[in-house]
Amino acid sequence: MKKTISTIFLISIFLAFMLFINVNAESEDRLRTIIRVAYPTATLINGHIGQVLLRTNILERNNLSGEVTGFQYGPPMMEALVSGKVDVAFTSEVPATLPLAQGHKAKIIATFGSLGRNAILVQGGSSIKSVKDLKGKKVGVPFGSSPHRNLLGMLKEAGLAADKDVSVLNIGRDEIASVLLKGGVDAIMIWDPALEQYVRKNNFNIVESSYFHSVVIMNTDFIQNHPEGAKNFLSALKEAVLFMATHKDEVNVWFGEVSRLDPEIINACAEFNHNYRTVKKISDVKIVPDDNFLEMMRQSAQFTFAQKMVPQLADIDKSIDSSLLKEAEKKLDDNTYNPLEVVIR
Repeated sequence: MKKTISTIFLISIFLAFMLFINVNAESEDRLRTIIRVAYPTATLINGHIGQVLLRTNILERNNLSGEVTGFQYGPPMMEALVSGKVDVAFTSEVPATLPLAQGHKAKIIATFGSLGRNAILVQGGSSIKSVKDLKGKKVGVPFGSSPHRNLLGMLKEAGLAADKDVSVLNIGRDEIASVLLKGGVDAIMIWDPALEQYVRKNNFNIVESSYFHSVVIMNTDFIQNHPEGAKNFLSALKEAVLFMATHKDEVNVWFGEVSRLDPEIINACAEFNHNYRTVKKISDVKIVPDDNFLEMMRQSAQFTFAQKMVPQLADIDKSIDSSLLKEAEKKLDDNTYNPLEVVIR
């Protein structure tokens, strides 16, 4: 009889303990700030970080409950930001200027750095060896993209005017390589990792290349309603960048699964990103927008306005806010930060 009472007592204690744990966990979940994150599934680095946030406990470690959603294309992702369906988006220079120029209240809060190269490609054996050789030729590029802006810059630097000296045609990313192979254009402007894939698979040659960059843009409503949550999110981003840089093989496999790309190609292209290539500890992570980034964003705003993509010029100087990030960085120190506390789900 005594044995039975003892067993019942122990079971009661165990059940009470489990109930306490569950209630505690539920309370913690309720206390976490919900943040809805959008990332592109086919863009280097932005896609890497999206996968890290999805597959690790980094958001929870920073008192956040994340809803991380992948988007195959940029326009639907930016529409989700403008409509308030997501709180923050990982994008590039030109797309980031569009909502700002349209009066949407948002702030650029960080950049992961280079998203790889964009380059003018031609078929192997082409007589086109420099940008100047494009005079009288046709070049395909997805209009309204950061590479489109860079292409026009390359032409201008070479003394060529788009639509006067060179025919610049709007061709979607998915069909651009086949159009070049069929001779529909003489050259294309495309970006990594597709760029690297086309060079290897189709024997395309690079005429000239440059870089395009990550932009992290957050709705002002979220910042105003959850100022601490916004700072915590920026801390989470620094942790995610460190995890990416120190777990390259693993993260490249994750990104390869959603982008359907070879992890080896992903790694080769990601090496153009400073954080990916050099970060070893939390203080190495550089995601604060600097003066070069500011100038690049100004040029992007000028591009979208000149192309009549927006009704007015975006005020970039007022749209970049590094204060949250600088506050968040105070909480991360090499002496106290333990990367081993980050675990994969």
